[in-house]
Parts: sequence; C-alpha cells; structure tokens
Amino acid sequence: LHLSIRRQRQMCIRDRMHGSQPDALVLCHEPTRTHMRNLPHMPIPRMEDALEQYVAFGKLTNPNVRFAGISVNTSQVSADEGNKLMADIEQRYGLVTVDPIRQGPGRIVDELLKI
Repeated sequence: LHLSIRRQRQMCIRDRMHGSQPDALVLCHEPTRTHMRNLPHMPIPRMEDALEQYVAFGKLTNPNVRFAGISVNTSQVSADEGNKLMADIEQRYGLVTVDPIRQGPGRIVDELLKI
C-alpha cells in the first residue's frame, strides 16, 4: 500500500508537470512536518530527493526546467530559527530560500523573472 500511494502521488505530480510544462519550479517545505498530509505512515521525502525527482519529471516535457527557489513555511519555529534554517538550506542547495509570509516572495520572484 505504501508504494502504491506514493506512486499515485508521483503520477499526479508527473501529470501536472506534463500539462503545465514549467520553465521553473519552487519547492515548498515545512520543516516541522514529519509525514505527508493525511498519510501518517508516509514520511516527508528528503529535500534533495524531492529536488531531483521534480526536475526529472519536469524534464520529460521541458529539458530546460530548473528550480528558481525554495519556499519554507517557518510559522512553527521562531524567527531566529527560521532565518537560520533558511540560510542553511540556501547554502546547501544554492537556491534562493525564503518564507514568503515572513519575508515576502520578492527574491524568488526575481529569480523567476530571470528565466
């Protein structure tokens, strides 16, 4: 069951990517979440796996697709913790990383406009 649910979710993501043929992607992340929404038996994928898999799906219809940034929901941690977390993510993945509620989406929008 675990694999079939994961595969169904992957198929939905893949189908949406095919239909939209994106030029850019923004990964959304909530650091305090431990499992997929409504699926407590399914842990959140590692960020590097999600980045790799979504680009692979996107490249099926657009070989130039890339990530423009990472959006992080830091509402469940302090502002200081959130800022540190986002700085760590940005350094690790080399992608603009923001909490669009606390900081605004401007830096990611700037990246999108470059594409």
